[in-house]
Amino acid sequence: MSKPLINVLYEISMTGKRPSNATELNMKELKEISRRHRLKPALFQVYQQISINGLDWKIYNEQERKKWMAFKEILRIFNRQQIDYLVIKGLAMRKFYPSQLPRQSNDFDVLLKDLRNFHKSVEFLFELGYKLETFPIFTNNNGKIYGMIVLEKIIDDTTNINIELSIGGFLLSEITFLDDPYLWSKKQILIHNSFELYIPNREMCMLLLIGETTGNKYSRIRDAIDYNFIKKEEFNWDVVHKKLRKYHLTRQFKKLKQMVQCLDKGRYKKPKHNNFNALLWRMEIELFHVTPSLLSSNYTFQKMFYHILKLFGTYFYQADFWLSFVKKIDHLIPANKCYQVGIPTYFIPLRVDIVGRWKLVEVEGILLARTPMGTFLGSNFCLHNDNELKQADRLALKIFGKN
Repeated sequence: MSKPLINVLYEISMTGKRPSNATELNMKELKEISRRHRLKPALFQVYQQISINGLDWKIYNEQERKKWMAFKEILRIFNRQQIDYLVIKGLAMRKFYPSQLPRQSNDFDVLLKDLRNFHKSVEFLFELGYKLETFPIFTNNNGKIYGMIVLEKIIDDTTNINIELSIGGFLLSEITFLDDPYLWSKKQILIHNSFELYIPNREMCMLLLIGETTGNKYSRIRDAIDYNFIKKEEFNWDVVHKKLRKYHLTRQFKKLKQMVQCLDKGRYKKPKHNNFNALLWRMEIELFHVTPSLLSSNYTFQKMFYHILKLFGTYFYQADFWLSFVKKIDHLIPANKCYQVGIPTYFIPLRVDIVGRWKLVEVEGILLARTPMGTFLGSNFCLHNDNELKQADRLALKIFGKN
């Protein structure tokens, strides 16, 4: 009996070799699995004659080289400006991989310690030609500002680079962040391609790996491979388990270990991508992570109520269904109130482009923000008509003045 292709890909990614005892492979399906589980370079390395959507081993390596050169330019400025940053996830995880094995990263992930460090970094990033790739999100949780922005820069006709900046903490769910002081007090230097950069220590890299799985509706084989390589390090497991309990990630850790065990035994079954499984994932995250996190923090009933309504609104908005109901939810839980109780809020760029220090204003029931990136309208669902956007432009110009 032939081994399931998802287990074949796992073996390839762990060893960097063609699978043992494998008969003819359905390469088309194997390529699709590698794309979905973010393991394309592992497949390229072993089958160098294949391509996936026009990308092959040679092109992939050249694009990675260009991206690294662009990212190194950013890190060099971070170091010179003494910006408190950590490179997390993909590039940090490569530290634990054998040198001969590649690890796919779709973007570069950076954690900035706080809003002050965000102010110091975002100005030169825009000067380097980076632009917003998606709407930023920000929130104020007990007086501390958290956020996430994704920046993009086109390097040439074939290559672009994405930088994901997390501000204050790493987003675990719609309303929870990983912001442990241990991230900063135990940070380490990684020398990558003869260049020094800061990453979390091995315990926090493990915690970030597990924390990232809370945001994935479906399991990724790459997470199991990351876990296998990082667990070979000498760990202070007491610290890891203590942090897992603190951030209510113990169930996610158990699920990750179960996936690894099934893959090691060749018994892992490809998850079905359907609405029912997506609903089960959502219920599990709410029950075992979000709710305990709220109950153990300084939460209010208002925050829980807003969170639940926003979940419903987001579901209908993404399904492009019953949008009039979504607008009613938007009026019931205004973005300015969501922002103030710690629920991440989208910041929609306005036509009035006024740049300055961070300043938020509530006026006529809407949230306006002046930032080093420009001027924004706070929003729950990004569901606004032209008249609403024009009103926001008019108010922003009146309040923040001309640049």
